[in-house]
Formats: sequence, C-alpha cells, structure tokens
Amino acid sequence: MVTARGGSFSTAGGVVAALLVGQAITAPWIGRLADRLGQGRALRVCVAVHTLGLLEILVSGAWWTAVLSGLCAGVAFPPIGSMIRARWVNAVGGTKLLQTAFSVEAVSDELVFVFGPLITVALCTLVAPEAGLVCVLVLTLVGGIALRRSGAPNRPRRRRSRSR
Repeated sequence: MVTARGGSFSTAGGVVAALLVGQAITAPWIGRLADRLGQGRALRVCVAVHTLGLLEILVSGAWWTAVLSGLCAGVAFPPIGSMIRARWVNAVGGTKLLQTAFSVEAVSDELVFVFGPLITVALCTLVAPEAGLVCVLVLTLVGGIALRRSGAPNRPRRRRSRSR
C-alpha cells in the first residue's frame, strides 16, 4: 500500500518495524493490565487505539505520520492469543480437555498465520492496495468486540493489606 502510493519499500518497512517495536515494548504491560483490570477493559482500550492507529496508516500522507501511526497501532496491539488461552484455562482448566483446547487454539493460530497473508495479498492485488489493511482493521475491530463480549475469566480480587 505504501509503495503503491509512491512511497518506498524502506518507508513500508519502517511502518512495520515501528508497529512491531511498539508491540514488543508494551505487550508485557498490556498482559498485566488485562490481569489486573480484566480482559474486557483492556480489550476496549487496546482495540480502540490499535484500530485508530491502523486507520491513521490508511489516511496518512507523509512517511513520518505513517511510521508514528504504526507505532501507535503496535503499542496497543491486543494480545488476543494469550487472552483466549486464559479463557480456556478458566473454562476447562484442571481437566484433560485443556490440552485438547490448547491444541485446537494452536492449530487455529497457525491457520491464521498461513492463510491471513495469502488473503491479504490477494485483496491488495485484486481489489486495491488498501484493501488488505482495511480487512485487517475490520477483523480486528469485529473480533475484539466479540471477544470482549464473550465470557472472560474472572479477575482475581485484590487482597487488602493490613497496615499497622
């Protein structure tokens, strides 16, 4: 999409690099935030900011705004996989079904990693350069909202410390 708009491959790589650096930096804190505040609250913020970052990449005109938008999208990248695994532990933890659930989830992840890029490339080449990112944006928004509304594990209650 960036190169189709007249940008270079280095600019496109900068957008992707910024997204991945942002994700790598904040992923542990987002996971901890989800544990402390609950998955629903964390997803609400992550999905909103991540979607806005992706949307800004779509409409950005200058290379530096695209890179900053990529960083914004990466900083708020929703940790969907770990949240789903936590839900499996909550739903079937302590039973033999947990290994099966993790296996199904791993296969689902692999299918997304194999077919997602193929679908994205097909959309970008057959429809429009922006179509792949629009598809990702829509699926992130719809999937994040659906996951937020489904049954999240109960967050642990804080213990009050007694100060003397």
